[in-house]
Amino acid sequence: MTMNKANILNILRSNASVFTFKDILLATNEAKPLLLKRRLSYYIKQGELYHIRRGFYAKDKNYNRLELATKILTPSYVSFETVLKQEGIIFQYYSTIFVASYQTKEITCDGQLYSFKKIKDTILTNNAGIENKGTYSVASKERAFLDTLYLNKDYHFDNLSSLNFDRVLALLPIYHNQRMTKRVNAYFKEFHANRKPLMMLDAAQHKHIPVQNAIENTLAALKKTKEIIYYAIQLNDAINQGEIKPVQLEKKLVIQEPNADAIVIDLDWTQNLIAFKETSDDAMTLTISSAIITCKESYAKILWVKDEQEKESPDLYAAQTIQKLIRDALGHMCVREKDFAAPYWDIPNKHRRIFEIKSLGIIFDAHNLHDKQFRWSHVGGLSNFLKILIYLINDIDRED
Repeated sequence: MTMNKANILNILRSNASVFTFKDILLATNEAKPLLLKRRLSYYIKQGELYHIRRGFYAKDKNYNRLELATKILTPSYVSFETVLKQEGIIFQYYSTIFVASYQTKEITCDGQLYSFKKIKDTILTNNAGIENKGTYSVASKERAFLDTLYLNKDYHFDNLSSLNFDRVLALLPIYHNQRMTKRVNAYFKEFHANRKPLMMLDAAQHKHIPVQNAIENTLAALKKTKEIIYYAIQLNDAINQGEIKPVQLEKKLVIQEPNADAIVIDLDWTQNLIAFKETSDDAMTLTISSAIITCKESYAKILWVKDEQEKESPDLYAAQTIQKLIRDALGHMCVREKDFAAPYWDIPNKHRRIFEIKSLGIIFDAHNLHDKQFRWSHVGGLSNFLKILIYLINDIDRED
C-alpha cells in the first residue's frame, strides 16, 4: 500500500497536531520508506503538511508545542517551570518549554527553545501525578513542584497556596530522597503556619458545639484517620518485610491497671513467625476499622449533603455516602464463617445503587452488597478510601 491523498487526509483528521516519520509510516502501512519521504516532500510543497524539523511534521504552523516537546524525546512529559508558571507557583516568565526526560539537553526548533532535564528512569516512568492530555503528558502542579525539588537543592517558589499538600506527600515516596522529604516537611510547616484560621458565618450549633468548632473537629478527625491508616499500613509492611522482627518486641506485655493487679500477657513471637505476621495483619485491620468508625462519628452533621442536594454536589454526596457505608460495614461485625468476627455490609434500600465520584474516577456499585462480608476490593481497595478521605479533607479546607 502506498501513501495517497486519502491516507494523508486520514492523518490530518486525527487529534494529533504533530507527527513523526514513524507515526506516518505506521499509519499508512507504506512498505517503502524512501518512497514515503518523497511523498511527504510533495505534500509539504503543496502546503498540506508542515515540516517542523527532520523527522517531524505537523498539520500546519499552529501545532501544539507541548505535543512536539514530548515527541522529540520519549518517554517524557511537560513539567518544571512550564507547569509552575501556569499554575501561579512561580511568577517569573519563561518562554522555554521544560520537559522531564531520560537525558539533559536543549533543542531549538522552529524558533522555540526546549529544555529537557534528566530524571531517574524509575521516576520518569511512574505515572503518578502525570495527566494524559490525549496527545501528550503533563505533570500536575504537585508533581512539577516535586520534580523541581528533585533537581534543585535550593529553589525559590513564589506561591505555594494552590498546592494540595496531601497529594504532594502521596507522590513524595516515588523519589526515594531524604533531602526532598525534609524540604517538603519544612514547606508544609511553613505553609500551615501562615494559614488563616477556619471561619464560619453560620451561627447554628452542632450538639451544643459552635459550627466553627464542629468543622475544625471534623477536619482534625479526618486528618488523624488518614495518619492512623498510613501508620498502620507502614507498620504492617515493616513487619511483613522483616524490618521489624519478633525478637525486637517484648515477650511479655505488662498492662498496669489503676486500683487493680497488673495484667501480664505472655507473647513469645519468636516461637511462631507466621502467627506474628498474621496478628500484625489483624491488628492493622482493627486499627484502621476503629479509626474509620471514630472519624465518621466525628463528622459534623452540618457538613452532610442531604439527599435532595445530591444534584448540586454529586461528588461530595457520593464521597460522604461511601464513607458512611464503609463505617457502617466496619461497625456491623458478625461471627458467621470464622470464630473471629468479620464486618458485613449493612446498606439501606435507598443506597443500593451506583455511586460515582467523577473527580476521583471512583465508581462504587452497592446494588448487591447488602449483608455480604465486607471486602476492600468492593470499593476498589483501601487506596480508594484514602482518596475519598483526602477529598473530604480538601473540601473542608476550601472553606478556609
